[in-house]
Amino acid sequence: GGDSDDFSIDPLGGDIRLIGSLDYERKHQYQFAARVVNEIYTDSTITINVNDISEQSKITDGQTFYAAESTKESIGYLDITDFKDSDSSLDIELPFKISDKGLISADNLDNSSYDVDVTLDEQTNTVTIVKLPDIKDPLYSQQWHLNNRSQDAFSNSGGKTRADMHLQQTIIDGCRDNNNQPVGCTGKGVVIAIVDEGLEIAHEDLQDNVVEDGSWDFVNNDSDPTMDATGGDHGTAVAGLAAAVANQVGGRGVAPSASLKGFNFLLKQGDGNQIKALGGDANFTPAQDVDIFNQSYGSSRRGDATLDGDIANTSKYGVKSLRKGKGAIYIKSAGNGFEHLQGANCTAGFSCQNSNMDPIHTVPFQMVVGATNANGVKSSYSTAGASVWISSPGGEDGTDNPAMITTDQSGCHQGYSTSTYSSRHTISRDLDLNCNYTKGFNGTSSAAPTLAGAVALLLEANPDL
Repeated sequence: GGDSDDFSIDPLGGDIRLIGSLDYERKHQYQFAARVVNEIYTDSTITINVNDISEQSKITDGQTFYAAESTKESIGYLDITDFKDSDSSLDIELPFKISDKGLISADNLDNSSYDVDVTLDEQTNTVTIVKLPDIKDPLYSQQWHLNNRSQDAFSNSGGKTRADMHLQQTIIDGCRDNNNQPVGCTGKGVVIAIVDEGLEIAHEDLQDNVVEDGSWDFVNNDSDPTMDATGGDHGTAVAGLAAAVANQVGGRGVAPSASLKGFNFLLKQGDGNQIKALGGDANFTPAQDVDIFNQSYGSSRRGDATLDGDIANTSKYGVKSLRKGKGAIYIKSAGNGFEHLQGANCTAGFSCQNSNMDPIHTVPFQMVVGATNANGVKSSYSTAGASVWISSPGGEDGTDNPAMITTDQSGCHQGYSTSTYSSRHTISRDLDLNCNYTKGFNGTSSAAPTLAGAVALLLEANPDL
């Protein structure tokens, strides 16, 4: 028992011998039971204390960092154990700087990667610093979910460095080209359907990814689901998080080359339209080539409800028959009812709403997603429950803490920036002259499309999944 697997006993001489090597930086004591047989059975517990002969601080994490393009951007932290001596110091090669807390920053980076020696007192470690691709979308630097450097995303506080989606390496060399050479993943070739209330197909940061005549407006029976209402389009904001184009305007989607379709089922609800929008009607051709269905909507029930068998069977059909038999992916937001639900306030640390109250969440073909914030923990509102399969960035309110920066209805005459909560959504005109973006989108409605974008990268990297 105990640590017996780490030691052996010589059956002849009784010598205790170590198997392998001791991790004395993490463990200082080993115990195991031994039995001596000499006419009488005697059990003894043997304790071995290990003292580190060198109490030098150790760099234990962060062997690879990702540098931003712009000047004087923080890169990342070295995690250091035993860094207790106030006389200890950290040295690093130029053009890098390092703080006594292990934060690496750079004035400017010319090369794509660097191997840098970091000296901590007398101990030297080599770390690799890789420069991110030249991302010039002006709002990208504030999109913490893609590269969290504790930026405030136009709110009153920043988040936690590295509490992001950890996609830096993926966008550098996570996929392969036709010659089997490493290239960055962007979601190319993957189709995401935004099943929502609308999609502004001519938006400057979406239009290049929108499939021509691939969307459907259930209200007017045409291929343009752009909303007529002007108070903010939920679907357009959702689409930007999944697949805003990398085009040097606005922000960047998680999968900036994925294709987009919009089905505005929420404006004309009914089982027939929902089945079509989710790919369950083989005669509704716009949905038959969809790889990922994003469902950033749900109910606010406080009790049980009956599962709609037709809708459940739609997702069952999709995961078996769509995507050339490999199965479509259905991503569904969990809900925003942790703290408040239909007038009830829950302050005891338990979720007001149970994600299982939405019967479609109990269907195993749905990937139900909760939300995390810029500190890397559950967003305050995110509904809990057994059906929550995964969590993804969704942000907070955008005032005190970062929300999500994404596409809004185009123009200063419409969109979330003209709503009652305009101050929470409005970005300064020097970065968003035409009011085409919002800084205040949040909810598990945001978590679903960030996950959808990540799944698109995964399918690009391995289309046989």
